[in-house]
Amino acid sequence: MTTHWGRQEKREILEDLVVNPVAADIPTQDIDTAVNPEIAKDLPPLQPHYESLKVLAQGSQGIVSIALDKQLGRLVALKTMHRDLSKNPHEVKLFVAEAKITAQLDHPAIIPLYSLNSDAADSLHLAMKLVRGKTLREYLENIICNYRLQGIDKFDEHSSLFKRLGLFLKVCEAISYAHHSNVIHCDLKPENIMIGEFSEVFVMDWGIAKKLDHDGRAPATDSDNMISGTPRYLSPETMFGELLDVRSDIFSLGLILHEVVTLSFATAGDTPGSIMNQIKGGQLEPVQHAFGVEIAADLAAIIRTATAHAPDQRYQTVSALADDLNLFIQGREVQANPDNWFMKMVRVCHQHRVGVFISLLLLLTLSASLFALVIHQQLLSARTANFRSEIINAANSHCTSIATQIDRVALNIENLVSAAASQAAFLLDEKEENAVLADLLTYHDGEPEKIPEDLRDSLFYRQPTSLQYGLYKGAKDTPPAVLEHEIRILSRLLPYFKRSILVSAPGTVLHRETLPALQEQMLAEGMPMKSMFLGTRNGSYMVYPWRDNYRKPFDPRVRPWYLLARDAHRPVWGRPYVGADISAGLSLPCSQRITGADGAFYGVLAMDCTFNKITSLIRTAGPLANLAEEVALTDAAGQVIISSNSPFFGAAAEIEHLPEVEPEMPYFGSLQLRQTILNRKFGSLTQSEQGQDKIYSFAFLPTWNWYLIVKIDFKALANLQESQSRREPHALHAPE
Repeated sequence: MTTHWGRQEKREILEDLVVNPVAADIPTQDIDTAVNPEIAKDLPPLQPHYESLKVLAQGSQGIVSIALDKQLGRLVALKTMHRDLSKNPHEVKLFVAEAKITAQLDHPAIIPLYSLNSDAADSLHLAMKLVRGKTLREYLENIICNYRLQGIDKFDEHSSLFKRLGLFLKVCEAISYAHHSNVIHCDLKPENIMIGEFSEVFVMDWGIAKKLDHDGRAPATDSDNMISGTPRYLSPETMFGELLDVRSDIFSLGLILHEVVTLSFATAGDTPGSIMNQIKGGQLEPVQHAFGVEIAADLAAIIRTATAHAPDQRYQTVSALADDLNLFIQGREVQANPDNWFMKMVRVCHQHRVGVFISLLLLLTLSASLFALVIHQQLLSARTANFRSEIINAANSHCTSIATQIDRVALNIENLVSAAASQAAFLLDEKEENAVLADLLTYHDGEPEKIPEDLRDSLFYRQPTSLQYGLYKGAKDTPPAVLEHEIRILSRLLPYFKRSILVSAPGTVLHRETLPALQEQMLAEGMPMKSMFLGTRNGSYMVYPWRDNYRKPFDPRVRPWYLLARDAHRPVWGRPYVGADISAGLSLPCSQRITGADGAFYGVLAMDCTFNKITSLIRTAGPLANLAEEVALTDAAGQVIISSNSPFFGAAAEIEHLPEVEPEMPYFGSLQLRQTILNRKFGSLTQSEQGQDKIYSFAFLPTWNWYLIVKIDFKALANLQESQSRREPHALHAPE
């Protein structure tokens, strides 16, 4: 009976989070915090699922240990409530509320939860992702210890500060997301912020988090008229028992920012009473570095604004705090400390320091008439060099902008492919068949078993396409029974395939209101992801969306995307190839091996981007898109993968006659040009082509071991810069 209950729970979770893509979106206004005091009696037992291996830490509420997930063979963090507290309804409520709130906040900086269990003694256990790293408190103490032992002069505190500010901004993103979901944390402190091995940040311990009402407020006290939290990081309104809103968390963030910047506490008291009295009276420590390093006035103003005693004088949202901090990092004017006229001039002079310098030299030439000709020639030469440098820098910035957009799209696609592969592995491990093959069609004797009712002509796919149905098919040697068994297991992935394509563009928001528009966009313009599909080791094949492309025999195991990822253990990108759905042009695949919990190889899950869509993206991206004569991606040898000048860009049926599965692509430019780019990896260079100067800006993309190359005509860019400079009095003009 216990095993059956566990399977049922996993099936319901899968249906809620995968099968219904709209319902899978977390409701931002309805975070559920209701707790049944007798919940322990209704939870699945701990023992069949987890085995505790090693105690990591122990606190007032419970013990945190490393445990083994017996079903999936992974290590997890297991938070176990003290047995004597499990009889206390209030403590049980806090423990379960933490689990429910954390589970419903789906954000990369909030640790995902796996399950809530009980044992024979009705004690509660919370299984979550195991994060290897250290708390922000430990991170700051390590820095302080090194500075004290070796001296701060041995280190680059400026770089360290900006790295710490980057970590703090990730915390702000997580808290901003929680506030958007009408939840305030109420216990923000460095001890509740975890930094992973790869600088990922997690906000933990949501045990006393509060749900905001429709007015955006929550009581400071609980049902026993008591306040909860850490005295050193409580806001004044919490201590006074007033109604709280998001600005209470902003005050706590300000105290943490004070420590991140100064490496010292914002309050100097040694006892909870003295600390709380200082916060109540608004008597925080001055913003001074613990080791005497000068702190910028703008950064100090940001800290003082975030920690203002009156909520109305603080930042009103976490996003406003993060925006001001980003402005400071970029060297721009911050809202917390507006520039006076003198500082505005200083910033303008700094931004246009070359022009100011040249202007001063021009003034000196007027006063030194005997040397006017010599000085004039020197200034003209310097001005020409500086203007040329600005032109090249503008081209380089354009290349960097495109590289950033490519990185966002590719990482989003990799995440979607990895998630789908993990879910496919889970389904194949469980081997639970779906009773009905909803929205999946196949072929019988080379003919579709039926024509989808929603079939429509698509400008993007260039053929009739169904958004409701997917398709499955087996290879020639795939036994029909094996095909039906595997497809009945994997059919639960079809809704996730649909959702992945719709959200493959970074920043896409999918809910009931946006779904129709996104579907129309998918048919008319396409998404970065064209289709998602998988092939099993037995030759079973499933693909979405449905198009009539598979009348001929088809074996997924011989396709480039399958062979590329078969022995890989992370998402891998292939080269453009001729797919079964050639109507929309060449396909660019990203694929991931499907590996079971025991390491078994089940097959490969992949998606296709169309060559045309990705090429259009890089062709039109960046601030100088209209000036780019060519934008290309090449491999480490300089062979073109994607190019806006490729003969395959915009091609449709004409590639139907290509004999190769992966068409041979040309090398980019001349041998000398390729060697220079491959050796330098980043930067820009100019060369003359048919009497015209061309700028080649390039950036190495280490994730894929590819190179991004942008070719721009120097004169066209110079004309654009000159046109802009006429509208900006301090900008550098082209030399006459």
